[in-house]
Amino acid sequence: MIFEKVKEIITETLGVDENTVTSDAAVRDLTVDSLEVYDIINSIEEEFDISVPEEAVDDIKTVGDIVSYIENCTDAE
Repeated sequence: MIFEKVKEIITETLGVDENTVTSDAAVRDLTVDSLEVYDIINSIEEEFDISVPEEAVDDIKTVGDIVSYIENCTDAE
């Protein structure tokens, strides 16, 4: 469920083919610039009602990393 929502956010924000958004896909390969990364993060924060600190953004390398981060945040609540 979380992966599907993250995939939807990424495809809508970036206008990429949904088949390119896999758990192993590198976020930087999907985006054109760092502003798009922050657009995705902002959308994720709103959708999942979490806060993603800048330090955490630096550690997120793949779509799977985003999903894991969200799962960890929602498990902690």
